[in-house]
Amino acid sequence: MKDLPLLWSERLIGSQLFPFKFWFNGQVRDGLRCQNNLFHLHHTFSLSQRDKAYELACELQCKGIKAAITCSGKEYRLWTDLQSSTSLTSDRLDSESSPINHSVAQPTHSNQHPSQLTPQFI
Repeated sequence: MKDLPLLWSERLIGSQLFPFKFWFNGQVRDGLRCQNNLFHLHHTFSLSQRDKAYELACELQCKGIKAAITCSGKEYRLWTDLQSSTSLTSDRLDSESSPINHSVAQPTHSNQHPSQLTPQFI
């Protein structure tokens, strides 16, 4: 079994989480540093899409891409590891071109929970 995605409160920004911007493929991108890990913003979800954010993060983890979710109280942000072998290759920063099944990231009205795993905030 692969590790679960990392979960962080955005209240940690400035103490343990450090946002930054970077240039890639002609666009300014959002990044996040935590300890020695660098992440880029993969997708943003509304609060009502919490299950979808966690489901996609688990799917990425199963594919070997380290994922993290931050919660601001307004939205969930899914971050993926910049150092992952598939994270920055072949212009794969845009969620539309990602190898992940994007039906997961689309809003649905299903009440079914994608995982029985209980996330733990660090």
